[in-house]
Amino acid sequence: MSTSLQNTTLAARLNAVKDLGKFDAKVIDDFASYLLTAPDEDLFRVSPYYYANRTGLSVREATDLFLYATHFGLLEFNWGVLCPSCHAFITSPGGLRAIQNQDYCNHCMIGFEVSVDDNIEVAFTVAPSTRSIRFHDMETLDFQRDWLLWFYTHSMYHAPEIRDVAVKLMITSDKIGVDARRTVEVNLVDGANYFVTTPDIHAFANLSTAPDAPSAITFDLFDGRIVPEGAYVKPGKVTITFRNRVGKETVFGVIYDPRRGIPNLTPEEETLLQAHFSQPVEFLTGKQVATSQVFRELFRAESIPSDLGLAFKSVTFLFTDLKGSTALYQRVGDIRAYEIVRKHFTLLRDIIAECGGAVVKTMGDAVMATFSEPNTALQAAFVISREIGQIGDDHECLIIKLGIHMGPCIAVENNERLDYFGQTVNIAARVQAVAEAGELVITDPVYSYPGAPDMIHAANLTPQLDTVLLRGIDGETRVYRLV
Repeated sequence: MSTSLQNTTLAARLNAVKDLGKFDAKVIDDFASYLLTAPDEDLFRVSPYYYANRTGLSVREATDLFLYATHFGLLEFNWGVLCPSCHAFITSPGGLRAIQNQDYCNHCMIGFEVSVDDNIEVAFTVAPSTRSIRFHDMETLDFQRDWLLWFYTHSMYHAPEIRDVAVKLMITSDKIGVDARRTVEVNLVDGANYFVTTPDIHAFANLSTAPDAPSAITFDLFDGRIVPEGAYVKPGKVTITFRNRVGKETVFGVIYDPRRGIPNLTPEEETLLQAHFSQPVEFLTGKQVATSQVFRELFRAESIPSDLGLAFKSVTFLFTDLKGSTALYQRVGDIRAYEIVRKHFTLLRDIIAECGGAVVKTMGDAVMATFSEPNTALQAAFVISREIGQIGDDHECLIIKLGIHMGPCIAVENNERLDYFGQTVNIAARVQAVAEAGELVITDPVYSYPGAPDMIHAANLTPQLDTVLLRGIDGETRVYRLV
């Protein structure tokens, strides 16, 4: 695509985001500048967390901006599973629906449980129609310069000085054609550890040295696997043969293992590298995206999980229901009552979205909403309780009941939308049912969540402990009525 046509397309798509009226003009202008001027590595699998820190936006604002930009073709999704050990970004081209419950890191040679709460990352890459970057085409990728960015999550933020050190870890790299064979000679240091890899299919083989090992080794490159996965060779000059069985041209490399002692680095460089790989990683999780109103509305197909459903360790559910809506219809008539109830749904949807949640569905006059954590659900409930009285005249005012509970659940496809099932959902609905008119009732896990008591106090609410029997739930349930 020509530069002029690309700029025209960019402007049109940015205007589409601007026309939504959801972002200030400066936010759009800053985003346009970022797309046009940021270095290539800052536009590949970028996290909204990074962009929020860069611009001063909140994470929610940055996430919504990225979701709308993806909807209008400025960005593209990158769904990946992060290895819990090395933070490798194991790509999932099929999106959320292709995520499996188990995965394997060829680098660490470990299998692990996949959790949408903990180790599914959602990142974003600039779309080729917006701007061409070298990461769009493996043939233009300098493996020695870019291997660190390709393998690992960018939420670690690989600073330039880290990337400079990473270049020194590359022993050799080359391209290899379909069904081709390539032989390289390398010098391997006694006591060092290496890995052989193909970056585009996240395949690794560990390579170590031993005095009595052979001085030649052959690796077969398959789609997602290198065989053998581990081998020993004699230190010194080693001949390595690669056979490409992937079915497409690919790139291979031999790299010092960055997690081990590295002979050609200074002590300062090795300390810098070890500190980098041990840093905590904060990223946009699959759960945060799945419980976003913007995502649910814009990416209906993306939100469908696998046939067996997707397990969440913890989702917070907010249920609401109107008190006395039947009497309202009798008092003001069907047309006026329906108008008021529709305004109530719009208000709730806007507040829930503003607080980072998503409306899953409405049932009569009730709403079921999800949040990634309890405190945002509490915030939404407080605002709803405060604002609901503004709908209708004095004799038409609405009274709402609210309930919040958190816990594990299963997400499944229901009428081509993401829906939730399980005991947590049942309890949340029943908790709302025991609320009195105008009351918010929360369960013990919600009340005990870090920061929740302070939020309740700041809202000038008094928690009153109660023990209730919930329909269809065995035993008594501790709840807090917030009055």
